Amino acid sequence: MEEIEAEMKLLNWHKLANEAALKAAIIRTKSLRAADSSMLCKDGPKAAAANALQDKAAWMAQVIEEEQRKPLQVRTNLPLIPRQARRVDGLGTCARRRRASVFF
Repeated sequence: MEEIEAEMKLLNWHKLANEAALKAAIIRTKSLRAADSSMLCKDGPKAAAANALQDKAAWMAQVIEEEQRKPLQVRTNLPLIPRQARRVDGLGTCARRRRASVFF
């Protein structure tokens, strides 16, 4: 059980790190696009803002689509069930599974 909790903490940490990286990328991209659109747009600030908004919406849709296509990466080299819990009781069922079924 402790190994599962440790694995969950690690996965949560990776999730937070990925979210922070995405936010940093969004901020960086937003500032670069704002600088580009203000230089390139000759129709005025309102048109530049509308273009920036459309660009941001398209970019966000692309990022969401790319992230949903990626498989969830989970480390498979760690045993999920501790060796002590793998003992088989007299009925032939794993003690760990029997205890887990109470919670699910």
